[in-house]
Amino acid sequence: MQPADKDYCTACDYSEPDSFDERIARPQLIMLLVNIVVWWIIVAFIDGSLWKLFVRVPVSQKEHGEGVDLDIIEEENEVKKSTVGDLPIRIYGANKTYTTWKDNCKMERVEAVKRVSVGLKPGDCFALLGISGAGKTTMFKMITGEITPTAGQMSIKG
Repeated sequence: MQPADKDYCTACDYSEPDSFDERIARPQLIMLLVNIVVWWIIVAFIDGSLWKLFVRVPVSQKEHGEGVDLDIIEEENEVKKSTVGDLPIRIYGANKTYTTWKDNCKMERVEAVKRVSVGLKPGDCFALLGISGAGKTTMFKMITGEITPTAGQMSIKG
């Protein structure tokens, strides 16, 4: 709504604020830089490069090697405590190692499956996930008895 007097706008010094004026832009730029630094630290902490400085790795995780999830350690401990009759399907410490011959008749051992422990109760839904070459097919071949495991215990219905 415009005032009735035409000289109103010309009489005052009012002008639209410039969005690049330092009084308006400076706080916004400072906040932007603060956000960049804060979020970079949060992402680095979550990603794992900074959390190792502040968090101690549990002893049980050190025994299993670096990069082993605590869920895997807990599952292995539960299966270890159980007996063959407790779980319809019980797999503890399953290993499968293949021996291959390389050039110059050098023997090499390849671990297809390493320390897999799973305990399934009645009604459990189970999926074995992994990248190509992770040992999923080898694991199912060991469970079905097509191949024998190098080490570990497996029982289906006792």
